[in-house]
This record gives sequence, C-alpha cells and structure tokens, in this order.
Amino acid sequence: MDAYAPKDLLVVTTGSQGEPRAALNLASYGGSHALKLSKEDVLLYSAKVIPGNETRVMKMMNRLTDLGPKIIMGKDFGLHTSGHAYREELEEVLRIVKPQHFLHVHGELLFLKEHESLGRSTGIRHTTVIKNGEMLGVSHLRNRRVLSSGFVSLGKEDLQVVSCAVLEYFLGLSSAKISPHIMEIFRPQKEHGLAQTGLKGKFKITTRCLWLDNGRLLDALYKAAHAALSSCPVNCPLSHMERMVAEILRKMVRKYSEKRPDVIVVAMETPQQVSQNTSMLNHLEILNLPQLLAI
Repeated sequence: MDAYAPKDLLVVTTGSQGEPRAALNLASYGGSHALKLSKEDVLLYSAKVIPGNETRVMKMMNRLTDLGPKIIMGKDFGLHTSGHAYREELEEVLRIVKPQHFLHVHGELLFLKEHESLGRSTGIRHTTVIKNGEMLGVSHLRNRRVLSSGFVSLGKEDLQVVSCAVLEYFLGLSSAKISPHIMEIFRPQKEHGLAQTGLKGKFKITTRCLWLDNGRLLDALYKAAHAALSSCPVNCPLSHMERMVAEILRKMVRKYSEKRPDVIVVAMETPQQVSQNTSMLNHLEILNLPQLLAI
C-alpha cells in the first residue's frame, strides 16, 4: 500500500458496527497500525446499523468525524443493499444446484417454514424443517442417478443450555493452558499546563504450568508487557491494549519454551490521581465491578 498514493487506494475494512477490535473502530482512536484516516480521505459507510449498536456506532462516527475524513452514508447515496438474498435469488440458486435434499438450519421457525415451501416450489422432493435436537439421516447415494428415499428420523436429543457453572468447571480443567494477566492502566494527565506522554501501567502476571527458566521468563514477560503498552496510543481503547500485550506475551513464551499457551489479558483503567503505591491485590478484589473491568 505504501507504494501508492492515497487517492489511488480503496481500502475495504471491518468495523461497520463499531466492534471493539475491528480496524475501523481502532482507526477512530488512532490505534490501528494499518489504517490511518485524515481529512483528505473519504469514508463510504456501506452498512446498516444493527439495532442495539446505535450508540456504539455513533460514538465511533463522532471520533472519525473529529479526524476529518468526509463520511458518506445513508439510503440517499445507494451504497448498501441487504446482505440476505431475495426470494428470486434463492430460487435461482436452487434451480442451478438441483439438490435432492434441502435442509435449512439457520433462522426463526417462521422463516424456515417459508424456505421449505420455496424449496418445494422449485421441484425439490426431500425438504423439511427440524428443531434443536432433532436428528435426520439420508440414504447413501453412489451417484446422482440413484434416487434417494428422503430423510429418515434418527430421534431427538434433549439439548441443554450450558450454565456458567459448567463453563467455569471446564475453564478450571484447562487452566494449565491459560496464563492470566492483569493490567492497571494510567492514562497521562495534564500537569502544570503540560500534557504527559505515554501510557503507564502496573501488571500482575500469573503463569501456570510454564517453565520459568529460573525466573528469566517471568522477568522478560514483565518487560515485554511494559514495552507493548508504551507502544499503544494514549487514547486507544482498553481492548486494543489487551490485544497488543497478549500478542507480545505469546511470542515471548514461545521464544523461551516453544509452548503456545492461551493468554488472557484484562485491562482496567485507574485515574492518574490514584496513588501509584496502591496494592495490585486490592485492585484484584474489585474486578467484579463492571465499570472497572474490560475483557
């Protein structure tokens, strides 16, 4: 990309719904290494805001507007159409493929029934609707000239929603592969009219079932975490800090032990006025407060 002038580039990127780790959202904070936006750019927002995401998307758009690019969005510009196929398009696909069996598995029951009817209208003999837990079988086909006898019911399983307690149990079993890290973030504040630069943070790193190389690995992890944090823009979201620190810690562990552990990084933001001498253990005790915890 660096070989081309910005006016010759079209970048297609993720983040239309303001997802925390998506490139467009990170760019709105100035935290994307790949995408930088300025007043010379034009942003074509080819999407519809999914209900429930309005606040998050609008905050992202406000940040992008502050960076200066011209933003084009809305029905008047004809940028976006539905991501779902229309009835005529579905019929065309079915007529081209000509399946002997047609089983649709995603969507509300109302729409599944309508899709089944659509399949039958194109001449498909074997199509049905199943609910969660229902199992179907099909007869073995040696080639397409052998006609199938259709779906065969194989019974039903009583599927249960997995509870949080069960998930916590399995997470406990896998704890040997998880290395949790806690970051307490201090964003720079203005002092005596001058703005401080760079992020500061305190870390608590827990290693489980890892060979620590007589302490050298643990020391290297702390140094790498501080370096990764200092490379982040001061106004980037906590999710970006978590991702950057997690990536460098994985690389460091792999360098020392050739292991590839899962790394969980949790960042929480603390006002600069709070004493730097506050015990990290005290902060761990308040991790359940939603306003302080970002995962």
